[in-house]
Amino acid sequence: MSEITTTVETTDSVGSTVASAVPSDTKEWFQTYGKYVVAGVAGVAALIAGIIFYTNNQATKEEEAALALSRVRSYVESGDYKKALDGDPSKKVRNNEILGLRQIVEEYGGTDAGKTAALLAGNCSMALNKNEDAVNFFEKAEGSESELVVIGAKAGLASSYEANGKIQDAAELYEKIAELAEKTGGKDRYLLYAGLCYEKIGTKDKAEKCYRNLIDEFEFSEFSSDAKAGLVRLGMVVE
Repeated sequence: MSEITTTVETTDSVGSTVASAVPSDTKEWFQTYGKYVVAGVAGVAALIAGIIFYTNNQATKEEEAALALSRVRSYVESGDYKKALDGDPSKKVRNNEILGLRQIVEEYGGTDAGKTAALLAGNCSMALNKNEDAVNFFEKAEGSESELVVIGAKAGLASSYEANGKIQDAAELYEKIAELAEKTGGKDRYLLYAGLCYEKIGTKDKAEKCYRNLIDEFEFSEFSSDAKAGLVRLGMVVE
């Protein structure tokens, strides 16, 4: 909103400067060029109106998306992944059909609630072994402003890579996720996942690094014993 105010003030100051610089008897100047000044002011007004409409429209869409998401979430939590994705026309809430995650993403993908729906849709698709669909949903969810949603989306992608046999890609992505999870929590989990992937493809040095980082930084983590077991499998000394 401050940017809009600045634009209006700049336009007013320019208009005042032009008016003061033109002699009062130059009536012909205004007849010739005045229409351009008026058109310029009208253009700025239209731009401001457009920005306000877009902002309000986005707020409305965010609310609609969040409401639709709240209505379908129970299907995700109960494990009814097909209905979670496709919706449930047999049931209505306040005369509105329960939209599926797929439709929520299609209609509200530009909102944060829409990106959260994409994350959930990716998880549901993975559960139904539809990895290609899952990847598409996870990639959309990566654009969220929520760090937790972004981490969830990247973790979903890494899991998809594993399912498709791209273990190297999964390991590298899990390492990146571990860095992102420094503040949000879960770093120990993703270090373990990265270590397991590196171990699986025989990259022992990187697997050891992940396991030792986990043990050193998260001594009392629930994953610490798994990391130690990984070191034993690699033939490393567990200190």
